[in-house]
Amino acid sequence: MTDNNNRLLLLCEKFIKKEYGLIEFQSRMGTANFPDHLSNFQDEIINRLEIIKFTEKEIDYYRQTLEVIEELKKQLLK
Repeated sequence: MTDNNNRLLLLCEKFIKKEYGLIEFQSRMGTANFPDHLSNFQDEIINRLEIIKFTEKEIDYYRQTLEVIEELKKQLLK
């Protein structure tokens, strides 16, 4: 596993542990270095987080973002 993958997983863990909220997590995902083969997926993640932020109730942010994180983890561990 590459350093970039480890950093992305660390960002996910910080959200899971509630060290980051949705907005901070989204910001960090936007500036993270994704592996080349996942660069398009980075845009998808940012878009999905944006949709959560503007269409979901704040109480649902955590649960919805966890779904995005699970998909990211699957992609990173392929």
